[in-house]
Amino acid sequence: MNVETMERIMEFCMGKIPDDDLMKLDEMLSSQIPAKAMAADAAIKRREILAMDCQARGYSVTRKRVLKAVAEDRAAIEALHPHMFRLGSGNSIGFAAPMPAKPSRPMTEAERDETAKAFPNMFKEH
Repeated sequence: MNVETMERIMEFCMGKIPDDDLMKLDEMLSSQIPAKAMAADAAIKRREILAMDCQARGYSVTRKRVLKAVAEDRAAIEALHPHMFRLGSGNSIGFAAPMPAKPSRPMTEAERDETAKAFPNMFKEH
């Protein structure tokens, strides 16, 4: 059994059984779950609440942490594989820069005729 299953059981039983029995059920279920799993779940919930609070106030703590973690990861990857990011432009985080699109031009008559022969319905007006 894990923490999520325990919470679902408790939510299902709320209001259906007396409070004393609900407390006994909570004790029985919590004794079946390791303390590490309970602590990890509580830590995840605290982080979610903190993130929602920061987001509501317009403050992004996680963005700074993520950017720092990305920079550290990139340094570790470059140490292992020095040529991995060589195609990227210097300011990207590690992705190759796309090739610029070729400027389009209208088709010449010769190209239009050749295309019309290869694909007879392409220039057909509906």
